[in-house]
Parts: sequence; C-alpha cells; structure tokens
Amino acid sequence: MTREEFNRHFPVEFWRELVDRIQEEAPDTLLVAEAFWLMEGYFVRTLGMHRVYNSAFMNMLKNEENGKYRETLKNILAFDPAILQRFVNFMSNPDEKPAIEQFGSGDKYFCVATLLATMPGLPMFGHGQIEGLHEKYGMEYLTPRWDEQPDRGLLHQHQEQIFPLLRNRALFSGAERFQLYDFVSTYGVEEDVFVYSNSHADQTVLVLCNNSPKSISGQIGSAVPMADKEGIPVGQACGFDLSAPFILMTDLASGLQSLQQADDLAQGGKFDLEPYCHRVLTGFTPLIDEDGRWQLLWERYGSATRRNLWLDHMALLLEPSWETAHALMEIKPKPENRTSRRLVDQLVGCYRDERVASLDRVTILDVLCHALFPQTPLQRDEIVELESLLSGALCGSDQTRFRFLERFFNLRHFRALLGCHYYDYIDWFDLEKFESLCLLILQFEAVLCCEQPADDSSQSTGEMISLIRQLQRLLRFAARVGYRVDELLCRLDTTRIEEKVIPADRKRGKRILFVASEATPFAKTGGLADVVGSLPRALRQLGHDVQVVIPGYRVVEQGETPLAKRNRSLEITLQGKGYRGSLKQTVYDGVPYWFIDTPELFDREEIYGTANGDYPDNGLRFGYFARAVLEMAKLLDFRPDVIHLHDWQTGLIPALLRTDYASQEFYHDTKTQLTIHNLGYQGMFSLDLLRTLELPAELGSSAALEYYGRLSLLKGAIVFSDVITTVSPTYCHEIQGAEQGHGFDGLLRSRGKDLYGIINGLDQRIWNPQTDRYLSHRYSVEKLRNKGLCKATVQKELQLAVVKDRPIIAVISRLDPQKGIDLLQAIWTPLLERNVQFILLGSGSQEQMEFWQQQQGRYPGQVSINLTFNEALSHRIYAAADLLLVPSRYEPCGLTQMIALTYGVLPVVRRTGGLTDTVIDVDEDPRGYGFVFDHSDPYELLQSIDRGLNLYANRRRWLTVVKRGMSCDFSWKNSAEQYQKLYRQMTK
Repeated sequence: MTREEFNRHFPVEFWRELVDRIQEEAPDTLLVAEAFWLMEGYFVRTLGMHRVYNSAFMNMLKNEENGKYRETLKNILAFDPAILQRFVNFMSNPDEKPAIEQFGSGDKYFCVATLLATMPGLPMFGHGQIEGLHEKYGMEYLTPRWDEQPDRGLLHQHQEQIFPLLRNRALFSGAERFQLYDFVSTYGVEEDVFVYSNSHADQTVLVLCNNSPKSISGQIGSAVPMADKEGIPVGQACGFDLSAPFILMTDLASGLQSLQQADDLAQGGKFDLEPYCHRVLTGFTPLIDEDGRWQLLWERYGSATRRNLWLDHMALLLEPSWETAHALMEIKPKPENRTSRRLVDQLVGCYRDERVASLDRVTILDVLCHALFPQTPLQRDEIVELESLLSGALCGSDQTRFRFLERFFNLRHFRALLGCHYYDYIDWFDLEKFESLCLLILQFEAVLCCEQPADDSSQSTGEMISLIRQLQRLLRFAARVGYRVDELLCRLDTTRIEEKVIPADRKRGKRILFVASEATPFAKTGGLADVVGSLPRALRQLGHDVQVVIPGYRVVEQGETPLAKRNRSLEITLQGKGYRGSLKQTVYDGVPYWFIDTPELFDREEIYGTANGDYPDNGLRFGYFARAVLEMAKLLDFRPDVIHLHDWQTGLIPALLRTDYASQEFYHDTKTQLTIHNLGYQGMFSLDLLRTLELPAELGSSAALEYYGRLSLLKGAIVFSDVITTVSPTYCHEIQGAEQGHGFDGLLRSRGKDLYGIINGLDQRIWNPQTDRYLSHRYSVEKLRNKGLCKATVQKELQLAVVKDRPIIAVISRLDPQKGIDLLQAIWTPLLERNVQFILLGSGSQEQMEFWQQQQGRYPGQVSINLTFNEALSHRIYAAADLLLVPSRYEPCGLTQMIALTYGVLPVVRRTGGLTDTVIDVDEDPRGYGFVFDHSDPYELLQSIDRGLNLYANRRRWLTVVKRGMSCDFSWKNSAEQYQKLYRQMTK
C-alpha cells in the first residue's frame, strides 16, 4: 500500500507512539531495537532509533545477495550516511544458527567477518563465534549443554586476520568520511565486490572484499553519491600521490605489501581478487625509482602481495652474491687456491657496494633472512638477537659451534627457520633450510670482512675459507646424524662428565626422582636449594638410585659446573605453542642432576622474579616444568618408585599423575611425596591457568586446586600427594593450626595421618670452618683462636673498626616480613647504643630494602649493610660473627642457626618451627647453646640480645657455650634415614 493508505489505516502507529512517549517522559534514553530486516530502514529513518540490529547484513551476505546489500548501502548513503553508524552488524544471533554453520570457517567466513569489522556502525560477534562453537545461544540457554572445545585454528585466524582490524576500529566506525565505490571488470560493474574507503585523523584505509566463489579482476570505478554531495574519487579519498611512478600499499591485518603503478591508479588501479578475497589497504606510500629496482619488482610480482617489499627492494642489491656463495659451498676451498680466493673476493665485493655498505649489520641480516627464509619472518628484536649470535658463531671450536646451534635449536622463532619438528619423540630439522642457515652464516661473515681494514684482506680471506670448511663439516655431521637435532648437538658438545656416580643398591634401593625448582650449587634463593643439593647424596649413600631434575636457568648455564648435552629432548605443546626442553646432565657429589633447558621460560636474569615482583608467567613456567619432568622420566626410561617433590613449583605433578597420566602403565606404581619448605608460598594463580596449561576441568574444583576463586598449585600437591613432609617436627605441628596454616590448616589436618616433620640437615662439607675455602683462616672447636683472625679480616674487608673484643652481631637473611626483620628496625637505635658492631647481608623487595638503604654509610666503623646475596661473603661473616639474629615470625626449618652454631656463633632466635627444634636456650637448659624468645616483640628480641652480650662479657663461660654449639651434629645422615623409612612405607 502507499504511505497515504498506511497512515489512514494506522493514524497512530505503535512504535511512533512509543518513541514519542519515551522522548517526553524519559529524555536522553538510548533506544535499541531488534527489527525484521525489511523494516530496519523504517526504524532508523522514520523513528530515529539510536541502534538497530542489522539482520540484512547477516542474511544477504550469507546468501551472497551482494547486489541487494550494495543497493541497501547506496540507498542509505543517498538518504543520510550517518545512519550507517546506527547499525549493529552481526553474523549470528540467538534466533539463528551459529555463524560457523551459516558461513563456515573458511575464506567466506573471514571475508564477511572483514566486512563486519570494517563497516561503520557497531560490529557484534555472537557467543562462541570466534571459538567456532556450534551450540546455539540465547536467553533460554542458561549454560552450555554441549562439551565443545575452541577451534584453535579458527582462533588463530581471528588473531591474525580480524583482531588487527578491531584494534583499529576508529578507522572504520565513522560514516562522515566513508565512501562506497563500484568495482568494474571487463563485464561491467561487479556487484559481488565491496569496495569502500574510510579514514580517521591522518590515516586512510581502502577495503576490497569479493564475497563470491569466483575470481574477479578489475579496477575501482565510480564513487557512489552521498545525500548532499557527489562521491569522492578513490585517488582523492585515499590521498594517492600520483606524481611518483609507484604506490606501495600495506594490508592492515596481514602486513602484506603490494605495488600499484601510479598510471593505473589514476584509472582505478589493477586488482586481482581471488574467491572471498578480503584486503584492507593502508599506508599509501609514493616510491621514487632512482635505479630501476622498483620497476624490476613490478615486472616480477605485479600487484601480488609480498611479505616485505622494502626488503625485496634491498635484496636486489645482494642477488649477485647468491650464486657466488653457493659456488663456495660446493668446492673444497684452500687459501692457496686461486679459484677459492677469487670467489671469496667476489662475495665480499658484493658487500662493498656503497649502497650495501651504507646499511647496518642488522638491516643486512634482515634482508638475508628475508631472502633465504621467505616463509618465516623474524621480528626486529629477533634479528638483533640473531646478529648477536652470529658474531663469531662458528669460528673456533666445536664447543663454540655447539653453543650457537643449541641456542638456535632451542628458541621457537629460530626453530621455525629450520623447519624443526617432533616426530616419534625425535626432534628433526630440514636439510634445505639447514643449508640456507649455512649460507646465511657465510654471507654474514662476508659482511664482517668488509668491516676489517683493507690491509687485513689476506687474513680475512683465510678466515672466510676456514669458515667454509667448518660449514661443510657441519653439513656432513648433519647428514651423518640423519638431521636429528639432539644427535647433532651431542656430536658437537665436547663436555665430558668426569665425576663418578655413587652406585645404588639395585636389590634394596629405591628409584627416587627428586624434582625441585632450585638446588645448590646450580641455582639458589634459599634453604630449599641447600636441601636438594645435599639430601640426594645422603640417600645415595644409603643405596638409593636418586636422580634430581631442576629447570635449566641462565644462572645454571653460567655456573662453574659443566653440563653435558644428552641426545634426547622433549616438546610440550600448550595452547598451540610448542616448548622444547633440551636435556642436560652433570654429576655433583656422586648424584646425577638433570636440567630441562627451555630458554623461552627459564633463560632470565632471576629465578622467580625481580625486585619489582614475581614473573607474571610463573604459572606457565612451572606448569610446563611439571609436564616436562613426567615426559623426561619416560624418555630416560627412569621408572621412579617415588617422585619426591619440593614446594609449589612442582605441585602440579601429583595432580597430573591422578588425571592425565592416570592410565599410563609407566607410572602405575609410582608414589609421590611432597616436602613443604615454606607454606607461605602457595603458588596462587588465576583460574585462567587451567586453560593455559590445558588441565582437566576437574582440577578446577574446590576438591582439587581451586582456592577461593583462584588456583593453588601447592594445594593440589597437598590434596594428591601420597605422603607430605615438612622440614621440622615443630613446623609440622604449627601448620595444622590457624596461626601458621596460611588458610590450609584444615586441609593439612585432614591429611594428618600422612603428614610428617623431618628436620633438615647441614652439608658439612660446604659448611665447615675447618675446610671452608672462603675463610682467611680455618679453625675448629679445638683451635678457636683463628676465629678471631677471621673476625679481624672481615672487619677490615667491611671497613669496620678492628677491635678484638667488640662483639659482632650479624643478620644473614632474605629481607622479608616472614624473617622478622622489622623487629630489628624497631630496636635499631637502642641496639647501636650498645658496644657492638653490626653486619647485614641480604636482599629483598625495594620496599623491604628501603630502611637499610638509608642506614648505609651512616655509622662508619660500626655498621656494614650489604644488600645483596654473596655466597663467599656469607661464609666469612659466619666466621667473624659472635651473635646471629634469626627473629622469624615463622621458620619452617632454617639453616642459618645451624650454620652459625657450626661456626661458633650463638643464635638469637624466636621460638618457632625448626628454630625450636635446633636451638636450646642457655638459661632454660644447662645443655643450651643459644638464646630463644617467645613472641614477635622487638623488646623481647632486644632482651635476648642483651642476654647474649652479658654472656659474651664472661669470656670463659662464653667459650664453653660456643664449643658446645660447635659440637652439635647437624649432618644429613639422620634425616636421610627418616626419609628412607617413609619411602619404604609408601612402596610396600
């Protein structure tokens, strides 16, 4: 019917009445309507709705009624372009099938999704659309009924093709500069192709989408007229500078680049659009062709997309070197051979070209990688890293080459260059790509030769020929090992392990895998490392086959103990990312120690974090480590009777054994024992870690790892381990109470029958004043005079007054609230009023160190503040001190008080945890050898210090108590026997 007839039948239209009443009664209300797509124009134009759900977008583009939708757009532009901004465009809604069923998951989907992301208005992605879920959604669906997993490939494609567009929505959301165009082929206007431009600030984009299954070639035609003005031609809208011969364009989503001739662009350009092709072009850069290289690229590639045309442009300068480099790799070069020298001179000469010589090393390397590995782009920072690696990469020994290639094979971005992949538990690399790497090294060496003085050319030529021989030898090695990564690395690694393993008793001993995040002497932040560096030896001496595994941190690689590469490695894939773990080994104190070397996660300045806090990906790091350990044991065929875990960093292993590995026969008889060194560190992370680590959903329950809306890896270990131990009997009791339980007291009480306390031992081969290599003078309980000489040495070293009879009070501790250091701050002034000297050695967060930084230098001759960790200095301070303060709020075990007693230092401790089990107060027991106070009270601490100073004044009695303390037996033998008893109970 006509509009007049409609108005006669419906004089007061319902929606009109609704809109008018809302405007009168509730002004400024935002109205959003969901309408049948045939009436959307009516709602927007007649009723002035602010937002309208645009069903036409979904329906017409799904059915490829592209001409109809282009006509809709033209009508809106003719009426009022601003209306486009009111549309909410979508590809699915609760009344329709999910987007993946309507549009599929291929090119058609991403073509329409590109239109969705780049049209003015508001793009709306349906529930599960990006993840590729098939289940319908809507108000009637309270929870998902289908157990669907996200399509990782589809997610990745969204990340690559759509997310970059959504991050630039400001370029597309407005309609003021939006311009629609026809696309014209030899057959006329192509209604299946959408072409439009838009801009924001100084950036312009040009969108081309072919929503059809056919290839279409053509050019951009007329601009569609607007409501109040003529259409703007594409050259004017996009700001093409047609005075240059070529225009370079970059795809906003993919970063791919293409050329257009300016003469062609003046006529609308030349565009070849494959089926469902979608391009969002920006960065229209005019190119001046000074030497004809842009013309050459146009002749080669035309308007086809390239990864980086700028690098293609520079690579033309290096093309003469390709043939020469290949020739050099195919001959047997000799310094005296004319052909060899000529080819080397020829290769180096390519890089002496002034156009090449003007480029820096990193840029040249970028060009070389682009040419030799065209399918594997590297980021700029990765090129910089590669430049650092290549400088001297293969000059010198096999060990030098091993270090270079090990790094190369371990890092994901370099592995991609060589086509590395795992198959049947073996890490393989690609022959042709490895040959390309050798060519890259050769070319880069030519760059370095050009930097040498001209009179060194003969030497440079000799070095080049030597390098070629080494590269050829490397290729022969690669062929002999069948292009197996780990076999090649083992062939190059010259490290040999000289120390012998303490033999195990195969009949009576158990196979025990120690898993920890640190161990002395390799990596240490606290007492955990001392335990893992000492207890395994004591257990080996009892006949058990103990092997230890920790992460391969940077500090491990830089340590004094050499690590040998083993011919196995593993790969753990999490969220589509493969993490390679290279296996290395050494023998320390008769115990095999294994290291899982994954630089991406463990090659960092510190172990757990910096002064600014923990590394944010610690959950990923140690979650990966847990899986890697379980895979490592299988690779080595080390079937453990017991996996002995330490703290939260290893806490995921028992949970994995009860879930993902529950059906694996290899671990059928394996038991787990968790040792809690400090309950205060619980491995708390967001629930997202479940997805990151691809853990079974059941582990997210309160009966497993979930703890008040977060995940606790320590809780999981407590729940799933067969036996739990702590590092002292008193601490074992304390953590089952609210004060020391850190919220886990109830859980620990429920595991009470499986909970034990075993005091740590002290490695008296490291901590022994009779043999300590760090001391200026060694001493013993029978020869205490030299302790005074050690005291004088440290007083000089730390610029304290050299006074023989002035007591030194020491603190060797992590600066942490747990350690009660704030108690010391509260009595700082009255303490220094005593006739004492004070030494502090320790570090912590910036907040914890602030007070001590202020004290540095304020009390010359009396106070030495050392805000660092220094192993050697700690030994010397123990030897020099008279009293050691350990005012901990809680202390699971503590080694410092045991070390102090061994070195003739009397400890002042609070009555808690292992301090209670190892220190006896001199005033409470005639067998005492320390000073104990009960409460975290600064003046109780000061009173105990005063008791120590009073005893110090009675020199004869002081020496008696000191000798009593030095006679204590803190060896690991007793502790190891208690652990042995538990192992045997578990594995009966």
